[in-house]
Order: sequence, then structure tokens, then C-alpha cells
Amino acid sequence: ASSGAAITISGASNQSTVDRTGPVLVSSAVNTSGAAVLTFSETLGATGPSASAFTVTVDGVTLTVTGVSIDGSTVTIVTNPKIEAGKAVSIVYNAPSSNTATSNSAIQDATGNDALGATFTVLSTNNASTYDPTPPTRTGSEVNDGGKLVITYSETLATPGPDASQFTVTI
Repeated sequence: ASSGAAITISGASNQSTVDRTGPVLVSSAVNTSGAAVLTFSETLGATGPSASAFTVTVDGVTLTVTGVSIDGSTVTIVTNPKIEAGKAVSIVYNAPSSNTATSNSAIQDATGNDALGATFTVLSTNNASTYDPTPPTRTGSEVNDGGKLVITYSETLATPGPDASQFTVTI
């Protein structure tokens, strides 16, 4: 025969740590290589969005997104041409329909919580790009007191400069 005893648990609490929140943008910048870098609030899953999920615009011109990579909590977006030094950038992320699978093509955390689609702005002050697409132009030339030909350009040239064998001087 059953005694019908009941068990009562008092003082119990739910210690569940199930993550139900998608990653949130913490910062946006352009790295020295001229790529956009979006940093999120948590480590991202390995499967991420394709290049077609992003539209990158600089000075009203849409750049071609050629690659997207994820490393930790950052998404790096590579464009052609590269993002120029000192420019502000607009990045539109077109998120797919929300899906808790960790295999969908979205910016998402390791448990499958998707980031929302949004427009991200990189201010020119957060642009560390060293990419300069404008070639220097010759602004002048003269023979100095030491008899050397000095050619002046519109910007500082990279060093070392060209070898002397690359020049022909006709007098």
C-alpha cells in the first residue's frame, strides 16, 4: 500500500544561464588595411554572412564587398576598392530572417542568436586606413647648389625611393 507522501522543496531557485540575446554592435572602425571592422558584444559563431549581406558606401559611392570574415567578436568586411584614409563609412547589414540554428548565414553568437540588421556608421575619426588611391604628382624640379636634380612631389614618397638606374637625365 502506498503512503501518499509528498516531497516539498523550499528555497530552490532557477540558475539557468540560457543565452537568448543576439550580439549587439559595440564599435565600428576601419583598420590600417582599409577594411571595415565591426566589433560585437560577444564571441560570434563561426558561420557568418556572405558578402552580399552588406552594402558599404563611402562619399555616396557603393564599394564592392569582396570578403567577410569572423574572428572572435569581430566581423571584418573587405571591399574593392579599399576604404580610403580619413573617410566616413556607412555599412548596411541586411540580416536574414531570424533563425536559432547556428548554421544560418547571419552575424550570430555561438548559440545561434542572430544580430539584427542595421546601418552602422564609421566616423572618419575611427578610420585608421593608410590606403591612398591618389598617386603623387610632380609639383616642381630644380638643380640645387650641389648640382643635384631635386624633384618635388605633392605628397611624401615612400622610402626607399626608386633606384638611380631608373632615371635618365638629358641635358
